[in-house]
Amino acid sequence: MKLTVFLVGIGLMAIGLVGLYYILKYIITPYNRFVFENSNAHGVVELADWDAAVRFRKYQAKKEFLEALVGWPTAILFFGGFLMAAFTVVYHFSM
Repeated sequence: MKLTVFLVGIGLMAIGLVGLYYILKYIITPYNRFVFENSNAHGVVELADWDAAVRFRKYQAKKEFLEALVGWPTAILFFGGFLMAAFTVVYHFSM
């Protein structure tokens, strides 16, 4: 039973890490690259006109929504898997 819980915990950690990798690669990194390319020397985002500013606000809102939609479940999966694996290892070595 303990081995099953340990293996399920490792699996949940792997699923959580894949989700967090997806968030980092496809959501956070493109946003940071866009902000870096459109920032001035002081780190303030400079956009060409009002329409670009509106598009940037929509892009920011979409990024935050996707981070919350994908990020929370994957973080919970990873943390739950970590707890399952850690408690079984600690229980095994405490005996």
